[in-house]
Amino acid sequence: MHIGAHQSNVDPNVWVWSDGEVPFNGKTYDNFVSFFPIPGGGECTAMLTETTAALWTNENCDENEQSFICRRADFSTLPKNCPSDAQKSGEYIFSPGLPNSDIPCEYMLFVNANKLIEIEMTLVATDSQDFLEILEGTSGPHLLANLTGTILTPTKFKTAKSNVLKPNGAGSGRG
Repeated sequence: MHIGAHQSNVDPNVWVWSDGEVPFNGKTYDNFVSFFPIPGGGECTAMLTETTAALWTNENCDENEQSFICRRADFSTLPKNCPSDAQKSGEYIFSPGLPNSDIPCEYMLFVNANKLIEIEMTLVATDSQDFLEILEGTSGPHLLANLTGTILTPTKFKTAKSNVLKPNGAGSGRG
């Protein structure tokens, strides 16, 4: 079963999802059989369905007629402009116009006095020109993290003293 990943057209050592957004190469999430992908073995990724491990191999895309699974996010439902209201607990924050955005937005998360804020980043996918700062406080904010590149594993950040947290992003326009 083809799973919607293929060898990069730019770098044969890099494998990407069919939308090209999140590369993987063994340092990030992949489920290739230990000695795969085999150089020259094909540019598509297939999932072995004989076992529950669902390991991946590479094969030629048009060699086998196989079923294909792939789900691409529906970005049309995401906001196209910066939010006008403060974010509420449990809400997601997206770059407006994701995945192609260069709209700078101001976000400020806050809770009641004497409370702290914890956020969980479920996915950060930026190119080398983009960054996302996680700042604590409003006056002379303290830098909790400066994120760039790809984070696929959910990661939590928590304020230490302030009830205010400010995500601040900028970059090349990818979102």
